[in-house]
Amino acid sequence: MDKAGAFLDDPFGPMRSTLIPVFALYGEQHSDPAPEPVHVETIHARSHLHDWIIRPHRHGILQQVFWIRRGDGTLTLEGEELAFSAPRLFIMPPGVVHGFRFRRGTQGHVLTLTSAFLDAHQALLGPSLRRDEVSSLDAAPLRRCQHRLSQAFRAVQRSFDAAHELERAPGQAAQLVGAVLTLLGMVEQLSEETGSSGRPPSRAALLTSRFRALIDAQFRASASLPQHARQLGVSAAQLTRACRQVTGRSPLMLLQDRRLLEGVRLLTHTSLSVAEIAYASGFSDPAYFSRFVARRSGMPPSALRRRARGAVPAPSSEI
Repeated sequence: MDKAGAFLDDPFGPMRSTLIPVFALYGEQHSDPAPEPVHVETIHARSHLHDWIIRPHRHGILQQVFWIRRGDGTLTLEGEELAFSAPRLFIMPPGVVHGFRFRRGTQGHVLTLTSAFLDAHQALLGPSLRRDEVSSLDAAPLRRCQHRLSQAFRAVQRSFDAAHELERAPGQAAQLVGAVLTLLGMVEQLSEETGSSGRPPSRAALLTSRFRALIDAQFRASASLPQHARQLGVSAAQLTRACRQVTGRSPLMLLQDRRLLEGVRLLTHTSLSVAEIAYASGFSDPAYFSRFVARRSGMPPSALRRRARGAVPAPSSEI
């Protein structure tokens, strides 16, 4: 990869023998179980400590906004790679496996927010910041307001730094919240202008989102559809109608999708056996897991693992 000569040939290689790590902030093995509601830092601050490589990982309760003001690199998202160049903005929801390879000297910020912060200010936030999938804004809309967006991130950084001084001024925490909400308002406006966010979510969309969050936490369990529905305070029929209306898929299919996603993650990023991955993904029968993966991806787990490591071409059908 000549354009980013600082990158390693296989920077994610060491990760393949371990489980996908869950961090509060990347690389911090002993993070506070109750992280601060807002954290902001420059891309340089953390990336240069890791040779500009942020290996695949995920966050349990944190949403992040990545602002790339200058530079370029590659985003690895659930095993797929996306090349990007500045200006670029990514909104990364909790639970998504992601990693970055930045060109040395890439400039920008990373804003990290807890789910509790987002819940507390839900009435002030638009739909693009409440999604459960990754959002991205690229160069065309961002160039028009690149300077203002950079100023907004720097304002959050200044307020964050001031709020963490030993003798901080009274009201500094409120100023930080105000700076963050101002920035998120800009992001939401940009999303609306580019069609990245739609109308406020319907009841069906909200119920489906709650169900997906539930199975994300419980996909290894063997709960039935009525049991899932009771946890959400609705009937099985209501849950089925909502899921089909929003996604075109039944609750069982969404559960299978989540289990398959976990299986692909573990095949891609670990060296666990296929049987171990089957059980870790919520399947009770490794043979059924292998057939299921083959049916959905067009290749058995062993071939899918080799494809992830660049040994075989992708099949014609996608997962």
